[in-house]
Amino acid sequence: MELSEIEQNVNKIKELLKSNDFDEVNKGLDLLKKLDENEVYEKLLEGCGVDELGKLINKNKEISDYLVCVLSSLSNSPNAKEIAIGIQNNHIEIKLHSHHKIKEQIDKLANISNIHIHLQNFEDYKSLILKGSEPISEEEFKTSKEFIEAAQSLYKKSSYTFVEINIAKSGYACEETITGSKWDKSYEFNAVIWYDVNNYGQAPFLGNLNDLFNLLKECEISDLGEGNIVDSDYEPLVDTDLSMWSSIEEYSDVKWYFDESRSVEVQLSEEEKREVDCYELYTEADQVDGTEAYIVKGGLLKIGIYFDNKFITLWNR
Repeated sequence: MELSEIEQNVNKIKELLKSNDFDEVNKGLDLLKKLDENEVYEKLLEGCGVDELGKLINKNKEISDYLVCVLSSLSNSPNAKEIAIGIQNNHIEIKLHSHHKIKEQIDKLANISNIHIHLQNFEDYKSLILKGSEPISEEEFKTSKEFIEAAQSLYKKSSYTFVEINIAKSGYACEETITGSKWDKSYEFNAVIWYDVNNYGQAPFLGNLNDLFNLLKECEISDLGEGNIVDSDYEPLVDTDLSMWSSIEEYSDVKWYFDESRSVEVQLSEEEKREVDCYELYTEADQVDGTEAYIVKGGLLKIGIYFDNKFITLWNR
């Protein structure tokens, strides 16, 4: 194939591979297979490889990391072979090209061993991993160090990952002591109530596991908030505005007493225990005393990582 013809085909295929529509990407891959020219693959894979640390390199970013892996599995060109060997010798993490035709995208990686797929949608994780089976085991960690060690160990043994980020946006909090009566008994418990509530929930994670590990090596989850949840290039890793308001209600264990003097503590019956509802006790309380009020800084409430057969969490408590 003449050089001008190679360039013409490379440009045409490159445009197809850049599309978010996976049907268009398939057209580019079909054309590549039909041409079956190593020179075309080499041009498309320029600037791509696996470095000495076992990380996938994609300097030009003209095609996705996913397609770098797919192309390396389709060609016998020198660079494609090097990339394929580099992937097989290292447990390399990639994201899929798009959010559509997930199963079809994964099937195209079937010839590459030791590749780790970072899923972007929990529904995809459920359909691929859980498949209606029993819930996977869960383990909670208290420090970033313990969480990272567990995550790195599980990562080496798994093929899929989904990262779940729960956010707690900033708000006005008040610590309160609640007292009241129910079932001819008196009760008392403490609560932290967040007021001016609008938003609280999950936020998309934009990075990869290595970005997350690097972030948590530097600080605990309680130190993460507006402006410092970023990667090494200072690009945001969480798609949210933590400066907005939100709501959380936290309750301590309820203590029950024989009478209003609350001098003799008593135990509830099993039936009463089943009926206890802290929110109901709060709304029906005889007295609510505020003990402290303060502004709560927004940040991450929980980081969870789903692997092939385990779910681990790091909470901001």
